[in-house]
Amino acid sequence: MDTWATSSLTPQIAGGWADDPELFELVFPFDLRSQGQDIIRTWLFSTVLRAETEHGQVPCPHAGIPGFIVAGGTGGGH
Repeated sequence: MDTWATSSLTPQIAGGWADDPELFELVFPFDLRSQGQDIIRTWLFSTVLRAETEHGQVPCPHAGIPGFIVAGGTGGGH
């Protein structure tokens, strides 16, 4: 199993989804997902999609994304 398959379940795993249903009911959804700018497409998207599919709701209403984002491209000065 690759890293993305399990990391997209971080909110469920941290909340005790499989091990502690009472705890999971108390903590899920979380308030904030810390997120690196380089993995928004894969990690954040997969996390939201899996939670929506499994639980019918997003895993957190907010994502903390660091402000250091550099646009890629081949020039043009934009």
